[in-house]
Amino acid sequence: MEQQEHALLEGAPVLDAPECMTLLATRTLGRVAFTDAALPQVFPVNFALDGETIVFRTAQRSRLAA
Repeated sequence: MEQQEHALLEGAPVLDAPECMTLLATRTLGRVAFTDAALPQVFPVNFALDGETIVFRTAQRSRLAA
């Protein structure tokens, strides 16, 4: 089974890049998720789009700065 088909079966829609950019352009608050010591970390961030690049600021010593 392809990854896209699997995601649809699980209830998560698969969006193409233009649709993602359109949706991102309507918001300024999101979440960044990553693993730290094999544990999930999720942080809220204020973001902006610079063309098709998502940008956000962080403190120099924050976990997001790494």
